[in-house]
Amino acid sequence: FPVNFDSETNELANLSWDFGDGNYSDLSDPVHEYDLGGTYSVTLTAESPNGCVSDVSHPVTVYTAPVASFNVPTDLGCSPFTVNFSSTTTGGAFYEWDFGDGNTANGANVSNTYFNTGDEPLLFNVTMIAENMQLCADTFTMNIVVAPQPLSSFVLSSAESCSYPINVITTNTSQWANGYEWFLDGSLNTTVNEPIFTFDEVGTTLITLNATNQYGCVHSTSLPFTVHPTPDLSISALPVDGCVDLDVNFQVTNNGAPVENYSWSFGDGMMGEGSSPEHTYEYAGNFDVILVGTTEFGCTDTLVELEYIEAFALPDADFWFTPDETTIYDPTFTFYDNSYNASNYLWEFGDGSTSPYENIQHTYAEAGDYVVNLTVWSPHGCVDERFDVVHVEDLFNIYVPNAFTPDDDGINEVFKPEISGKAFIERYHFMIFDRWGTVIFETDNPDEPWLGNVRDGEYYVKDDAYNWTVTIQLKYSDEERVYTGHVIEVR
Repeated sequence: FPVNFDSETNELANLSWDFGDGNYSDLSDPVHEYDLGGTYSVTLTAESPNGCVSDVSHPVTVYTAPVASFNVPTDLGCSPFTVNFSSTTTGGAFYEWDFGDGNTANGANVSNTYFNTGDEPLLFNVTMIAENMQLCADTFTMNIVVAPQPLSSFVLSSAESCSYPINVITTNTSQWANGYEWFLDGSLNTTVNEPIFTFDEVGTTLITLNATNQYGCVHSTSLPFTVHPTPDLSISALPVDGCVDLDVNFQVTNNGAPVENYSWSFGDGMMGEGSSPEHTYEYAGNFDVILVGTTEFGCTDTLVELEYIEAFALPDADFWFTPDETTIYDPTFTFYDNSYNASNYLWEFGDGSTSPYENIQHTYAEAGDYVVNLTVWSPHGCVDERFDVVHVEDLFNIYVPNAFTPDDDGINEVFKPEISGKAFIERYHFMIFDRWGTVIFETDNPDEPWLGNVRDGEYYVKDDAYNWTVTIQLKYSDEERVYTGHVIEVR
């Protein structure tokens, strides 16, 4: 630093300064710079016009200044360029840095990262000020050159696939670059601008593009391409055929990639899901079964089984008979099959009798209502049945009152059984007994009543209870029917 010297001598003729470092001056108020540190004796000599001389000396202390300097590994780099600054200053105690990009720092060894977002190199002037303990300072500067960085980028025609081999087209969207290197999983593959890659196996490949500009700066970007595995499906069903309503249990076997969703088309307009669905076929036909299995990545396997399930139609059991109804005197019906899709038959006539024939006659031994059931089987063994009721009427009935009053009032004067179906009687015998078992009246005529008389009508019985017996044999039967009871006679 310069030192200002001020002379305080009056009326001088000549002044002479000795700065103590071998340098002199004859100015009245000189300014002097010392090159080295130390303590110097500065002497001012004055001579008056008459030749009288006087001098005075004062010590001047000059501190040793630091010598500022620093170095860097390199002063040229690509953005982002991180520079490590190492001070080589001598005699420095304090440091102040200005990196030329608006950033500052302090300390002997510092670093700064430079950015260049343009397409031309940038120059940054770096200044370091070093100070010693006496705050003496020195300044050192250096220029840092930061080259622009290219921008590597690209897109793929697809990022993944469920099938292979597959060709993937690249579109290079890099900026500020004039050289390209393409790597597959770290291995250099090509240096063309926009290559087409072929992938022929399952797996993920990392595609990397290194883009280089004329300054040798390189920028890298990477994208993965994945060939996903697909399912390998097969199905089984139990049963694969049967009669409607046909309940089928489906089961999936997968020898490929795990499936997240199963979608079924059962061929009858109905859909399903899951690895083991159950489905009921409600009408006959041959049905195509389609299964689509989808992985978590959307890869699918589609399985089509044509006419995989056959549901057989049920027969439609039906019959009619003649006559509509009959009596015990002609208890024969003819049954006619009117079924559809039937090949085997079983008639159950309701009286314990059966028949396997398609059309059949059947005769009932007794009167009554009988449930006739026809069961039919289709050629595939499917079953249906229908029932109806036939009626065999018993036309013969007998009703016997339990009292009569032969008192000539015209009401309830005689006693006799009331019979329907008299025309079917082969033999008839009616008897009245008193309490001792003596026959007091008998007749073989169903229309002849007992008038309450005895002994050929000469006498009439007294009021009392009398037993009676009716024995009947019908024309269609070999067995007799015997009816008994008692009647009260009141006069």
